[in-house]
Amino acid sequence: MSAVFLAALLAFSSSMRADDRPWLSYLINPSFWFAGPVDQTLSDSYYYSYNKQQIRFSPMGNWFELGNTLIEHADVATFEVLSRDFAKDKNHIYYQATPITEFVDYQSFSLINEMLTRDKNHVYVPKRFVSESVLDTNSKSPLHIITDANPRSFTVINDAWSQDENHHFYYFIKQDIDFSSFEQLSEDIVKDQFWVFIKKGDHFIKTNVEGANVSVLNEQFIYNHSHIFWYNAQYSKTNTGGSNTKVWLQALPYQDITSFKQFNEAFFALDNRVFYDKNPVEAAKVNTFQIINNLGFAKDANHVFYQHKMLDKADPHSFSLLLEHGHYGRDNLHIYFQDKLLGEKQAPLKILSNDEYLISGEKVFYQGREVVGAKAAKFELLTRFASYASDGEFIYFKDQKLDGVDLNSVVVINRDLAIRDANSVFWGSKRVEGADSATFTRSHRNYDKYDAEDKRFYYKNGIKVALKAE
Repeated sequence: MSAVFLAALLAFSSSMRADDRPWLSYLINPSFWFAGPVDQTLSDSYYYSYNKQQIRFSPMGNWFELGNTLIEHADVATFEVLSRDFAKDKNHIYYQATPITEFVDYQSFSLINEMLTRDKNHVYVPKRFVSESVLDTNSKSPLHIITDANPRSFTVINDAWSQDENHHFYYFIKQDIDFSSFEQLSEDIVKDQFWVFIKKGDHFIKTNVEGANVSVLNEQFIYNHSHIFWYNAQYSKTNTGGSNTKVWLQALPYQDITSFKQFNEAFFALDNRVFYDKNPVEAAKVNTFQIINNLGFAKDANHVFYQHKMLDKADPHSFSLLLEHGHYGRDNLHIYFQDKLLGEKQAPLKILSNDEYLISGEKVFYQGREVVGAKAAKFELLTRFASYASDGEFIYFKDQKLDGVDLNSVVVINRDLAIRDANSVFWGSKRVEGADSATFTRSHRNYDKYDAEDKRFYYKNGIKVALKAE
């Protein structure tokens, strides 16, 4: 019966016509929507309708996924593409499918590049490219006016920086830096004749380092007559769920700048000493020092190091990592996690798929901590890359044994955060009280408020936060 109904519906749809074309054709073949691009050399997003009586905007021509929008009242005869997202006709300037003539001066409007535009009054950039911290939320225009930018002298320096005759702009935000002596030293550091400035969010903030005698050492380091400097940042979460950012110029005094040698982003040598960030790597010899991987392992002829710490008893000649980009290492006699000596090397020696778990003989380790009581012979992850594992008798979350989990019905909900069995749900290592294990699942409805749900409740981080509407 259903097959007959479907056939009848298709026949009916095919017989229905719009502008002498079957309705079904609009869904099957995009050529019925478009008669080709208006100017393929400038934009892959502006198209003539199939009968060339209208103009449509379809981002990158991807009408099926991104749709297409009729440009209302566009004058086809005078329609001219300016760039991928800008066009005009005798009456209007358009950004994508939106007329913007009420927001810009038609006669003087022009493009600076694909993204930036100007008229006699302002410089403009689409709002989607601008930080929310500076947007005018009351404006209905899709374009943002770059504050204090002079359209007559505005030019682009590079992807991040632009300028007019008085100011420099970082991602379209004016920076309080002396214009005539501005110099970009690196991605995160600039200077003028007075001070060195470092990036914090959308702005460059002044440091206490004078700019007059500072030079570039390389893409990461700058220096003056007595110190080298490099950009450092620290990110932390607040109690309200936000974040704090602290930035500063790390400084280190030197005697001979020509002795500087950089091994990678963290290790460098200066005045015949090796440093990891600001910390001296004691006992390291510059002439034999070499990087093992970019996670902090290095060695010289006599020692192995993790960051600035020396590995106890490690033999540099036989030392290797169990995974090239991992944190477990070994030599002929010992095993290590980062700088921690775990003990003697035992067979079998095996890393599980997430690089967190190590099996060495009869012992199991998680991030260098022994999983006490775990039976190594049968120890395996519940699923690939999971933080949950089993030894055939118990379930473990990281290095903690979970009591009361039914091995025969356990199911992974989130490999790093949640499992369930026939009776219970666990978030991390804790039982989620009152959760319905049969219906408990991850949720993507409103992730800021909750990340899981069952048939009655919403949860956030394993805690019940809201009752579902009946």
